[in-house]
Amino acid sequence: LFSSRGPFLTRLAILHGITLASVLTFLTLRKVNDLFVWHVVGMSAGIFAFQPAALHAILLRRSYKDVGMRRSRVLEHALLQLASACIMCAGFAAVFLSKPDGFPGRHFRSIHSLCGFTTMGLMVLNMLDAAYRQGTPSSPNLAWVSPVHRSIVTCA
Repeated sequence: LFSSRGPFLTRLAILHGITLASVLTFLTLRKVNDLFVWHVVGMSAGIFAFQPAALHAILLRRSYKDVGMRRSRVLEHALLQLASACIMCAGFAAVFLSKPDGFPGRHFRSIHSLCGFTTMGLMVLNMLDAAYRQGTPSSPNLAWVSPVHRSIVTCA
């Protein structure tokens, strides 16, 4: 993504996101390495590293006249979003599974956890919407625009 042409500020955001995720990972793992720590690692990598790269890929598609190049940028966007969702689900599972037996609190009772759960739900809903609009995996329709898709991502 860095070698492809496209918006400079978007590439800068990707670099900033990867740097931020790396610093958070380093600082977190330096302190302790248990299951809960991987919540921070997964979420920061998903949000700060993969999301800007996915946005860069989808914004970049319009800078190409060749249909094949546009399709590859849309495919990059989809794969980066999938990678982001997977690593964030791993981070979510890490925090969910790290609660010890007899934990006095309950899951999904804090504002932080409710916001995270809602955001991840919106992310899954957006991925399902995209999959529906693309049609069959063997010959996907990659030239679609959806106000629903954009609204969901804005809310997330």
